[in-house]
Amino acid sequence: KKIMLMGSDGKRYTYLFKGLEDLHLDERIMQFLSIVNNMFAKVNRHQSPRYHARHYSVTPLGPRSGLIQWVDGATPLFGLYKRWQQREATIAAMKQQGSSSSGGSTQGLSTAPIMRPSELYYSKITPLLKEK
Repeated sequence: KKIMLMGSDGKRYTYLFKGLEDLHLDERIMQFLSIVNNMFAKVNRHQSPRYHARHYSVTPLGPRSGLIQWVDGATPLFGLYKRWQQREATIAAMKQQGSSSSGGSTQGLSTAPIMRPSELYYSKITPLLKEK
């Protein structure tokens, strides 16, 4: 759930409330990125930093919930993966259509349903585990 909190300074702060997930590792990763940014800044003292990792606030509230700072304009990794998978499916459909009928139109191409990364992983690993 996306929530907005009003700070004592009068500013609005937006967070994503995550339930059923331990955010302690996420918090450690954000601390690591902050340290890496400090190291890059020290190395590049006399020039503008060439590398900068965007980090954000992660606040675990307990072992199974927490708050993540909302980052406007961010693209979820799954969104990038989904677009890549759709492009690959379209290319495969075009190749298949091109081989079955030369010079055909690309309208009406049906693409395979988009699998989530976890579904794709399990669809590949499950048959391999059943072999043994």
